[in-house]
Amino acid sequence: MSAMKAVLINTTFQSGHHGCTLVDRQLDLLTAEAGIDLCTKLPLHADWQKLAPADFDLVLVNGEGALHHDSKAARRLAAVPLWAQKRGRPAFLINSVYQANGPKIAAGIARYQAVFARDELSLGALTEAGIAATVVPDLTLTCEPTLTRGSGRLVVFTDSSMHDTNARLHRAALAIGARYLPLMARPPQLTVQAHADASRRWRYATKRLVAHAAPPGLWRDRWRSLIPGFDDYVAWLAQNAGLIVSGRFHGVCIALDFGIPVLGVPSNTWKIEALLAGADLEHRLVSDLEELQQRLLTKGLEPYFYTRAELHRIVAFRKQALASARSMFQSIHQSTARLRLAGERPMAAVEFATKVAARSTDPAYDRIVRMTPTISNATKPSKSWFDQLIGSLVRRIGRHAYALAWQDTANALRNELQRRATMLAADFIQTRMPNALFCGDKFDHLEWAWQHVPAGLALEFGVFKGVTITHLARLAPDRQIFGFDSFLGLPEQWSGNRYSKFNFDRKGKIPKVPSNVTIVGGWFDETLPKFLLQHNEPIAFMHIDCDIYSSTKTVLDLTAGRLAPGAVLVFDEFFNYVGFEMHEYKAFFDFVERFDAKYRFIGYSGQQVSMVIDAVQKLAA
Repeated sequence: MSAMKAVLINTTFQSGHHGCTLVDRQLDLLTAEAGIDLCTKLPLHADWQKLAPADFDLVLVNGEGALHHDSKAARRLAAVPLWAQKRGRPAFLINSVYQANGPKIAAGIARYQAVFARDELSLGALTEAGIAATVVPDLTLTCEPTLTRGSGRLVVFTDSSMHDTNARLHRAALAIGARYLPLMARPPQLTVQAHADASRRWRYATKRLVAHAAPPGLWRDRWRSLIPGFDDYVAWLAQNAGLIVSGRFHGVCIALDFGIPVLGVPSNTWKIEALLAGADLEHRLVSDLEELQQRLLTKGLEPYFYTRAELHRIVAFRKQALASARSMFQSIHQSTARLRLAGERPMAAVEFATKVAARSTDPAYDRIVRMTPTISNATKPSKSWFDQLIGSLVRRIGRHAYALAWQDTANALRNELQRRATMLAADFIQTRMPNALFCGDKFDHLEWAWQHVPAGLALEFGVFKGVTITHLARLAPDRQIFGFDSFLGLPEQWSGNRYSKFNFDRKGKIPKVPSNVTIVGGWFDETLPKFLLQHNEPIAFMHIDCDIYSSTKTVLDLTAGRLAPGAVLVFDEFFNYVGFEMHEYKAFFDFVERFDAKYRFIGYSGQQVSMVIDAVQKLAA
């Protein structure tokens, strides 16, 4: 198999991020195995026209997490295949997420010779856009570590690409005495520094220096606590980490590579959810960091250690990732060879190569560089690197100071609103349900509530990713559980809360669930009446995770006449969040008044409340 020269676009390892470093290493290794020589690596926003060599065979584009929500980076990635066609070379998109892009982005992506998505959700979005694609898990998962795990039991929280999530991760780490360890790294020394952004190392060094004198807080801990080198970073994790809680996609990947128990926190796309789903580890997604914090304090690490079955799934998932990555690069090599033999490289490409041959004799152009279009000295005076450094530092300090000033007021308002909601919930517990059992988390709560369930139907309203219904199915393997969800999000905005109706939209994709679970897809007002006509048994249990008032009211109104004496209801968002009085809480008490229901509270946890319905006395409301 003859070697082929490839231009790699969107190399990210120079950005100073351990995950990107690992991607770059695996790209070098796997392409070399397939007979592909990465002769040039270009950042996404480089000038490809000027920096690409005269002679190459194909273009590889490392999508990573850039292709989402019509972002600037997504538009740039969509432009690559047209540029490659002008050069007469095929372009291949690999290692990519794809989410919520419009028709213009889809049209650009459709021009790639082949597209390889890194998860099933992205594959579904591509398919919906009419783009053929293949799933190959993220390249970091092809790593074959040589390090042996130590016996460390430290809880490690990473950072997140989302500022608010990053702040919550940092607060949780401080609250339980865990290690806050960002995935940021020391940027490498570039061979060519053709542009001011090559001062990334200087900015890094300056921030590290300033962090030692900065007051306590997230910014200081972020820059003081990082481990600069990738090998030192993973060696420290392998030796010391007993659990990783990560808001970074590659943080979850690295934990899976090294067999370290991991919990993922959602990021700016579905990448972490999709990764865990691909490994059949959906239950390791954390949506409530405060609840996790309490559970870690009360129960320690043991509940989060991998089970034997999980370890087998991880090994199989990573083995499949390596095999599919090797197959992908081999198919890219073979496809390019077929195009070359078929004579599909136009003469225009040869003519173009001749025109640029003179400038491409400089070996610097075959190295990793980053530059912007040239600006004439007549229009912009040159600055020394020191002036650029000082200017960049002053601008960044100003931006951080401005952002922190507003962040402090926003956090203060949010914290005060949450404090008031918690006080209302505490008052409610003391005055209305003093005999109910306090449970450490929602899963303990479900186990407690299930002990009171009589014979009859067991229903869940609001399945989303199937985490809770899977837990219920394992609690009662001999009973059938029915899960209701549209998998299209909420029917309306969750007023008073920070979630919109799109936050829970799975594009109709039904999650994997145990065999004793039956999914009923569709909106509650359409599916529940038909279901009740087909099933005559009384309802013994309902887990109501409807979030909003209207959906909760629909469920309670339709099921009121079918509740068995002693039926158990568990509400997932009953109280203890901003705006709770307008939703499940209100819907329940409206139900009590409308149907003269007799009930008693039996348990509660962070936001969840359970009760036994002893009687419903007005069946015609």
